[in-house]
Amino acid sequence: MIPMIDRLLKQGASSAQAQLHLTDELIVKLSMEEIDRNTYRKDGILRAVNLTTDQWIRRFPGYDVIETAYYARIENGPKDRILLLKKAK
Repeated sequence: MIPMIDRLLKQGASSAQAQLHLTDELIVKLSMEEIDRNTYRKDGILRAVNLTTDQWIRRFPGYDVIETAYYARIENGPKDRILLLKKAK
């Protein structure tokens, strides 16, 4: 999927990626099923590729990080993160 994003974005274009980081406790609480290394599903639907922020950034070589932010989508829930990336010139 990342190569497709890279192919579609022109130089200087921006892309955002958001996802929460699952802890072991959260994986159990949400009844997530590990289907591959760091890959989880629930109710038969892929729900998460569980990588750290640094691991996600490394998956986008040729991109600069403009901003990293965290926000709560659900009150008292886990924090989601959003990475704003810009394709390097």
